[in-house]
Amino acid sequence: MGEKLGLKHPSAHRLLRGSSCFEVEGRNEAAEHARVERAMDGLGFSRAEIAEIFEYLAAILLAGDLEFAPLKPAADSTPESPTNPKPESAGLFGALRQFGRRNSRAHNTVAGAGLEEPGCALQDQEAAARVAKLWKVTPSALGVAFTRRSIEVRGETSEIALRPREAVDGCAAAAKNIYGALF
Repeated sequence: MGEKLGLKHPSAHRLLRGSSCFEVEGRNEAAEHARVERAMDGLGFSRAEIAEIFEYLAAILLAGDLEFAPLKPAADSTPESPTNPKPESAGLFGALRQFGRRNSRAHNTVAGAGLEEPGCALQDQEAAARVAKLWKVTPSALGVAFTRRSIEVRGETSEIALRPREAVDGCAAAAKNIYGALF
């Protein structure tokens, strides 16, 4: 099932690399997975719900692997803001967007010089599309959610471009938030 969802060996996923234990001698992972599915079935989860839970879990690992590259500003212009597709306010992705808003900072400047950074972009669009598909959102909505943050001050909303490190941290926070929402 893992390969079907785009997963690799556990050591290949950033969110799992902190552990040095990826296999336990004598443990049959396929049998354990089947046992978990039977338990979920016994708890009344439908086959579709079980599949969706595994899709969300796979997307959590894959989101943790997303990488971001800094955008290079044009020499004579300021960076353009991407169109902000509005994801549904309800559901898990809406909760993710609200989480990002609660944890945003009010500025994004270069070393105190007051110059806005150009932000970042997803490096691997195919990987981002895989995560978006598993989370049932558009790739553009996922890209905006992970590369920008919104802040509201006195009734006015501003979008702020994230630096690559902030985007990676945001992916990790999203993974934690979605995992918490599932369980």
